[in-house]
Amino acid sequence: MTPDEWKRQWASQQTFHIPRYIFDANTEEDVLSNVREILNRHHLFINNYQTATRKTFQGFAMSLHRDYYQFNTLLFKKGIRDESLLWLKIYDGPSPQITAIWYLTSQGDDFNGGNLVFHDGEKVVPMKYRVILFDSNDLHCVHSQGKTRTSRDIMLFTYNVDRIKL
Repeated sequence: MTPDEWKRQWASQQTFHIPRYIFDANTEEDVLSNVREILNRHHLFINNYQTATRKTFQGFAMSLHRDYYQFNTLLFKKGIRDESLLWLKIYDGPSPQITAIWYLTSQGDDFNGGNLVFHDGEKVVPMKYRVILFDSNDLHCVHSQGKTRTSRDIMLFTYNVDRIKL
């Protein structure tokens, strides 16, 4: 079994806070408003969130991963399959539970490649003002970005949520 096969098997056994959602938003406030509405439907509310703007260029890619964690391929190659050892947290502080990516540039118009692809094969093509909202543990990768006229620009939102007590 390859590391990516193990990761996909791991992901297929997870229970996520929310399914994936795709919507359009013209402003940062639109993103937040839509996210709040979606999370409310799942009896979740935002207790804090962070944003970061990122620009990527030709050759950028990300392997199959979950947010805030890195997969320890060396331990995997040694035969270790304990998920608490294979997933290494790479940032301090609480790990986000929900992620939103808001595309500020479009594939085809501004750059080539750069698709977001989930472990089950669902592909999101970057289009300006498109937002993808998903559980931060939902494994995903970014395909290699080809020749670009400009950068692939995104605003990344990471949310920590609590369940609404009914």
